[in-house]
Amino acid sequence: MSTEKKINVAVVGGGIGGLCAAIGLLNHPHVDVQVYEAAHKFAEIGAGVAFGPNSQRAMAMIDPKIYDAYLSQATHNGWSTKRNEWFQFRMGMEGENADEEVIAPQNETGQSTVHRALFLDELVKLVPPEIAHFGKRLIKIDDRGESGVQLLFLDGSAVTVDAVIGADGVHSPTRKYLLGENHPVVNPKFTGSVAYRALVPMDEARKVLPAEYAENSIIWMGKSGGVMIYPISFGDVMNVVAMRSGIKSWDDPKWVIPATKGEARAQFQGWSKFPSEVIELVEKCQPSVWSMWDYDPAPYYNKGRVCMMGDAAHASLPYQGAGAGMAIEDALVLHTLLGRVSDARQIEIAFQAYNTVRLERDSKVTTTSREAGSIVFMELDEAQDSASIKPLLDGRMKWVWEKDLHEQNQEALKVMDELSG
Repeated sequence: MSTEKKINVAVVGGGIGGLCAAIGLLNHPHVDVQVYEAAHKFAEIGAGVAFGPNSQRAMAMIDPKIYDAYLSQATHNGWSTKRNEWFQFRMGMEGENADEEVIAPQNETGQSTVHRALFLDELVKLVPPEIAHFGKRLIKIDDRGESGVQLLFLDGSAVTVDAVIGADGVHSPTRKYLLGENHPVVNPKFTGSVAYRALVPMDEARKVLPAEYAENSIIWMGKSGGVMIYPISFGDVMNVVAMRSGIKSWDDPKWVIPATKGEARAQFQGWSKFPSEVIELVEKCQPSVWSMWDYDPAPYYNKGRVCMMGDAAHASLPYQGAGAGMAIEDALVLHTLLGRVSDARQIEIAFQAYNTVRLERDSKVTTTSREAGSIVFMELDEAQDSASIKPLLDGRMKWVWEKDLHEQNQEALKVMDELSG
């Protein structure tokens, strides 16, 4: 599509979701995209992040180079016989059913993870350096209608663009602008859960766990907690996420802090042999404690020529491994709709269409991720043993994994056409 004047789009935030959106927009000759990142370089916090088959399809649809970048860093279950398994869900407490396998759901890609920083490094290679602007901490948004949207940054600089995509994470200034400073769901909330996280060398893991366990993805379920393991870094490292619920408050200003010696061990008393062995490995690896936060679903994602995506729009708990993938799906829909925009006056309609097709699905991931935690932590009356838990997990993720993304794109374009009159 050729136009006399390019559509100027600012992506605020240079994490995985924001860069996927920017890379997609780079493929539209009529769009000039710029990325504004608060930090002084592109960076991701954390280790492993999972992407299901739906989000991998979304990567390929935005730009095959994104999918290639993912595959270049992706790690799957180590055993070919478990290649399509998502997780083995096992009973984790001491007792007669200790270590019993409840269910092992499968999909076309199985459990598939990357190290966040390594995937981001690959995405950065796809972003021309001249469109990346660092040290740009957003402090004000001023939507001036047809005159454009002005972004004011903490360093005193300002830019005026035609459209803003807020991919600025869980502390999102864009969300505050869209919903209002005093909106009841504008701020993230502590969910009463924490996770003890550690990266364990696989050679050490194999010394205390059967190789079948150490090299594949498992979640041991128990009272008010769960112990999750899966391979990352091409199988050289076992990522551990040991989760505890029922934490009354989180008072530290930092969301991630070092664990004290013996803290994880004390939290997992009464667990069976293998998850207890995992906790002992954690204690040797300088674990950190991650407080778990999410957003209550937002009522909308857009206002005028500004929208939000990814964690800024729908930060969710990690218990379904689906939250990061929703950011990729968001980016796909924005890529599709902005590809149709030929005049800056159509941006508001494009963002309305984006909101229409993404809000419900993203919000459902947030609420069902909370529910998944309650199942794993055996907090529900109807999830107290293997027999009652199995039907709650069986088929639970199909609606996420099997989404027809081509159909979603067509729906978004149809909504945009209808709104255009």
